[in-house]
Amino acid sequence: MAQVIDTYETVSLLQGGADAFVQGTISTGIVPADGLVWQLRLIEMSFFQSNLSALSADAYVHWSISRDTKAAICDLDDADSIFIDGFHTSLTTSGQIFIPSMYQNRPIEGTIVVEPIIYVQLDSNAIGSALDATMRVHYDLVKLTEIEILRLINNQ
Repeated sequence: MAQVIDTYETVSLLQGGADAFVQGTISTGIVPADGLVWQLRLIEMSFFQSNLSALSADAYVHWSISRDTKAAICDLDDADSIFIDGFHTSLTTSGQIFIPSMYQNRPIEGTIVVEPIIYVQLDSNAIGSALDATMRVHYDLVKLTEIEILRLINNQ
């Protein structure tokens, strides 16, 4: 019976109280010539809970993973985007809202990373203090041919 081993990398992100965009990196250790690449399995995003209690009305918090460095959060119209998520709060007169401190998402099956470094972005508005977050990227190693890797590098 084969033992299942969870493989993952973690990156910590600290966005300042002035709502400045922040970006971190994860070194994948991938060498395209080896043919071993990451197939993403699960992405977890965890926020230090006291940060979320400082959210004001109509706030947003977004995070993304991309193949290249960015000056803002990726969107679906960006060919370098690998993963995008986040949440919004709405202005309400009925009282306090509930914001979970942990998010778990399964990327679309077949989401492959072939780059030696991937970039993680975090951005928000209407945060009353610094935003402290940790992202964990779970993956499986899979073997691809050189042609498949070249197609992925060229986003084809």
